[in-house]
Amino acid sequence: MELISRSWVGDHDMFFWHLEQPCLNGESGAELCHRIEVWVSSQTMMRANAPDLVLDLGAVEFMDSNGLRYVLRAMELIRHHHGSLALCNVRPSVQLVLELTRTDSLLAVFDAQAVAV
Repeated sequence: MELISRSWVGDHDMFFWHLEQPCLNGESGAELCHRIEVWVSSQTMMRANAPDLVLDLGAVEFMDSNGLRYVLRAMELIRHHHGSLALCNVRPSVQLVLELTRTDSLLAVFDAQAVAV
């Protein structure tokens, strides 16, 4: 995972992370969730709320139920601190997982990073 940019939308702080691994499963999902927990902790120490986070999934070709579970856990953690989690550049195979599990209604999904802003 790599922080690729940080933007301000009005008075709101938004971060973009690019996931580099092609597979989002239990192992990589656990690492993602842990990094987000650390990031949220550091952000909320400096401000009242967590900023918004957009995950760029352009490199992710496969996501299993464990990977999805960790994305949803991260979403709940960020929401608990009054931030939001969105996804962008979602490949068709990952989009299908989101649609079949009906989690596409829980997560904001954008075609490109520019749209997420």
